[in-house]
Amino acid sequence: MNSSKHPELQKIRAAGLAAAAFMAFFIFGFSDVLKGTAIPEIIAETSVGYNTGGALIGFTYFGFFAGTLGSVFVLKKRQAPELMGAAVIIACLGLSVFSLAANVGIMFIAAFLIGIGGGLIDVTANMTIRMSAEKTKLGRRLNQLAFFHGTGAIVSPMFAGLILSLTAQWRRIYFFAAVLTAVLVIIILALIKKAGMKVVEEEEQDKLSINPSVALLGGVLFFYMTLEAGISGWMVEYGRTIGLSNQIALFYLSLFFILLTAGRFLSSLYVDRLGLHKSILLNFTVILALVAGGITFKDFFILIPCAGFFMAPIFPTTVALISNELGSTNIRTLGFFFAVAGLGGIFGPWMIGMLAKSFSLQTGLALLMVFAICAITICSLYSCVSYRGKKI
Repeated sequence: MNSSKHPELQKIRAAGLAAAAFMAFFIFGFSDVLKGTAIPEIIAETSVGYNTGGALIGFTYFGFFAGTLGSVFVLKKRQAPELMGAAVIIACLGLSVFSLAANVGIMFIAAFLIGIGGGLIDVTANMTIRMSAEKTKLGRRLNQLAFFHGTGAIVSPMFAGLILSLTAQWRRIYFFAAVLTAVLVIIILALIKKAGMKVVEEEEQDKLSINPSVALLGGVLFFYMTLEAGISGWMVEYGRTIGLSNQIALFYLSLFFILLTAGRFLSSLYVDRLGLHKSILLNFTVILALVAGGITFKDFFILIPCAGFFMAPIFPTTVALISNELGSTNIRTLGFFFAVAGLGGIFGPWMIGMLAKSFSLQTGLALLMVFAICAITICSLYSCVSYRGKKI
């Protein structure tokens, strides 16, 4: 039966695909943040240094990089919902492997699988929403998609704290996370199957387009992810080094993502009025001040999670600027810039861990200020390069 001749049936199928994408993004946010909650226990049990801990966090983003870049080519042959179904299975598999990991090598494999799953979910869920939502509701649906990622990220530290308080074993975090994720995977696959598949139509100009302005915006995404991954990956461990209990440190990680999620909604009130570029520059400047205060003065540690509120609009606003520069963002361009962001996620936590091993974690986290300054510098260069005598 041709669903195009039955608009009500088409709406039901679109709603099913949207629900599957929302749950997939919850898994993405939940599994992505989980690594930061267990890092202190992993370091304590295995006696690995901060550099290895940072590399483990970064290896998840290496998987994310591979997943997003791979999606550029796989989506040519596969349908987005079908690939999204495979992505959530891979993420669930990564959590399962982590729960059984007997050595650090297996942990790296598990982190890579979680990263691949997250990268594929990021692209395919966005594509699923783009192809299933009505054009007049696309913006709302994409914001709702981001909300589910934020919800997963908020729940993750609370979930980990609960499991640790009951069992005191970090592998149990991943075991029960895998069970929860498996339930969601079954529901997602059922929704995809019931909704039916839609072939992703190739765009006429489906090629990678980069100019100097767009390249600079890629740099903004890179340094944004060094900040987000650096904060989310090391906040709990740093909180413990300055005397906070594990539960309080995990609460601050949840607070970071609570504010990040809230900021995604509230930033819509001022981003367009202030201007996309000015909004990014202003938010990075505030982030620099908050991170500097939270790292320099241990009594003001709460300033670090507060930076989440101002980080919220940067990624989507930068993607919007890329769209404005290019006229549109096709599959290849979208996948490429998500991959660039993934590289930032690898670089940030790893560099912090390397510096922490040689000096201290507080010194390592001082790199967050360097990353923010780099982002501010690139934003200023973008203003110069893209200026055409009009407000940007």
